[in-house]
Amino acid sequence: MILSKLPQDLRKVIAKPHGLVIIDRHEFVASVLHKFIHKGYEVIAVGDVVTSTCVKHRIKLKLGIVDFKTLRKEAVLLKLNELSTYFDKILTIVNPAGYLSKEASLRLKELLEDTKSYLVIVDGEEDLLIMPALLYAPNNSLVIYGIPSLGVGMFLVNPEVKVIVKALVENFTAMLKLKIPKT
Repeated sequence: MILSKLPQDLRKVIAKPHGLVIIDRHEFVASVLHKFIHKGYEVIAVGDVVTSTCVKHRIKLKLGIVDFKTLRKEAVLLKLNELSTYFDKILTIVNPAGYLSKEASLRLKELLEDTKSYLVIVDGEEDLLIMPALLYAPNNSLVIYGIPSLGVGMFLVNPEVKVIVKALVENFTAMLKLKIPKT
């Protein structure tokens, strides 16, 4: 597995809220998203709470990316049997905590190019997968993510966002071949 490790100095940058931030108003977020979807925008959700909120409010997602954890603790906000009717397909990818897996990134790229909707269950951690979501989502898509104890962050994908995210990814430590122990 080829991985990029998030450098310590970038952790502080990544941890801060970015994009449009909506403070803890699930109904307002749902209302905004419905308006974008009505205009033809695709929505990608990164995180368990934000994906669960979208499903609850019947927001059609292109991708929902979850790891069944919230604040590093097990969270059962989503039930697979309920989600199997919401998404066209459900699959699992591997992305270890604190890393950005090249394989997971390229898989997200493939999924974003497909016409189907996917629930992506991450074995590891989904947080950093917002980066390939932003890089590979079509322009004028929305990428949303949860901000613990605050609300929801939203990015309208455009060429400028892609340039910034690409620069951040390039600042990760060099791609390393690491053997991840199988559990």
